[in-house]
Amino acid sequence: MSEDAVDRAWAGLTAQRPFPPPDGPCIALNMVMSVDGRTAIDGRVGALTGPIDQGILRRLRASADAVLVGASTVRAEGYGALLRDAEQPLLAVVSRSLAFAPDAPFLQDTGSPLVLLTTGEHELPDTPRELHSIVAGTLAGAIDILRAEHGVRTIVCEGGASLASSLFDQGLVDEVFVTLSPVLVHDDDQPTIARGEGAVQSLTLIGHAAEASFVFNRYDVGR
Repeated sequence: MSEDAVDRAWAGLTAQRPFPPPDGPCIALNMVMSVDGRTAIDGRVGALTGPIDQGILRRLRASADAVLVGASTVRAEGYGALLRDAEQPLLAVVSRSLAFAPDAPFLQDTGSPLVLLTTGEHELPDTPRELHSIVAGTLAGAIDILRAEHGVRTIVCEGGASLASSLFDQGLVDEVFVTLSPVLVHDDDQPTIARGEGAVQSLTLIGHAAEASFVFNRYDVGR
């Protein structure tokens, strides 16, 4: 990977507005999708991404106080260390059941705290990682507690589609980073960025770059 290419893409995404934005707390959704709008191939994101996209992912994580993901995404993608050789953001995982395999990679990494967001009282998994839990009736309520108890200002959400849809439905997303991968998936069973029956939303493009056939876009949600 050329770090120069990552620098150019990041500069295009942040020329109009730095990230994190200076004007208040922010929840940014970061996703990669195929040209036909799919965010996974056979349930995994790996075949869609590339070195420069991964470089942008690391820049976003390094700029965040917390990385927010859904339980299914953690199970599919592993989620060991979020960053190497750098201070890591805390990992916040949304799960109804808190049912994870004992050897799940995200439970073994000790580089940063883990916060489990759930809707009811459950037995917490056994992990060497610093572990906290938040019980709240809504996702918005859980995020409010996350901010108040852990000093979280900037949150980068990495999906999946159910979590992204919940964030949109509750009006919680401030920005969307979308990487367009030069791939056609041809599979209607694969997820999209956000599913459901929410109202049509207009976004404002505030950053753009293209490198190695990938297109990087940043949008203001304007809620």
